[in-house]
Amino acid sequence: MERKIDRFDKYMKMKGLNDNKVTLKLSLSVGTLGKSRKEGRDLSDKVIEQILNNFPDLSKVWLMTGEGDPIMSQSGETRQILEDPQTKFYEPLDPVAQLIRNNTILAESNARMTETHKILIESNAAMVDSMKKMMDQIIELNKTAKNNHAREDVGCADAG
Repeated sequence: MERKIDRFDKYMKMKGLNDNKVTLKLSLSVGTLGKSRKEGRDLSDKVIEQILNNFPDLSKVWLMTGEGDPIMSQSGETRQILEDPQTKFYEPLDPVAQLIRNNTILAESNARMTETHKILIESNAAMVDSMKKMMDQIIELNKTAKNNHAREDVGCADAG
């Protein structure tokens, strides 16, 4: 049975890559790929994720299952990440589906921004009210200080 490391080896050969180039690009420990081959163990999920993040034209479906083409089409297809509690799947989208998805994302972002805007308006109104109260207190303190100062002046004049 063909392992993920075997399929990745095929991809590396197609792209003219060697273990050293891949190890450096992925910041792997030296020998990770070789040990995987020699010891009969497959690549870890972490290494698979690093591979897919660094080689965007590599088909995850092909790498994981051997089904389909190893290289993603360059004709404008994009990969959509569908979150599953266990794993991430990448699915090519046609342009119409991508536009619909983008529209949905924009609508969700707009709704979040609208909610944030409402919160900011409420917060701003509360701060304005607080500032008005503080200004009123400052005005009252100034009046009190002037009255106290005026009384002191009168007291000094009476004493003199």
